[in-house]
Amino acid sequence: MSEILQGVAVLVTVFFMVIILGLQVQITSASRKLDEILSKLNKEQSS
Repeated sequence: MSEILQGVAVLVTVFFMVIILGLQVQITSASRKLDEILSKLNKEQSS
């Protein structure tokens, strides 16, 4: 029984790590897009 619980715990840990990594990638790409949009807006305002 404890071996099954250990396997489940490992699966859950890996699952959460994958979700967290995916969220980090999405957040970084979203922040890059925001930076691009902000720089475009700043250029339009300054010109």
